[in-house]
Amino acid sequence: MDKQIHLTESEWAIMQILWQNPPRTIMQLTADLSQEKGWAKTTVMTLLNRMQAKGAVRWEDGGKARLYYPAVEQAAVAAQEARGFLNRVYQGSVGMMLNNLIQENSLSKAELDELYALLKQAEEKEDV
Repeated sequence: MDKQIHLTESEWAIMQILWQNPPRTIMQLTADLSQEKGWAKTTVMTLLNRMQAKGAVRWEDGGKARLYYPAVEQAAVAAQEARGFLNRVYQGSVGMMLNNLIQENSLSKAELDELYALLKQAEEKEDV
């Protein structure tokens, strides 16, 4: 992803839906989000317009309604956001972040097992 796209928490909610089930109309998105977030159609429209200006979503004419699609890959945006968070909060140090989580007893046994597996996988890539 060439362009830096920062998504707000509200924009993430819309993107999660678009990544899981594209395309969606404004009415479908409003129905998806009204129960959980209490958003009205105007809120969804405002967010979609902002997201389109950022390059996060695109739309096509669907006849009666615009069809909205994600314009960015979920993995690319997640990686960019993770790197931004790491730089902003932990000066780019993965070790500092993990140390903080460990000191706070924030990692479950299952998460530790997953982390060990990921580290082993990364180590095996290095050996190739």
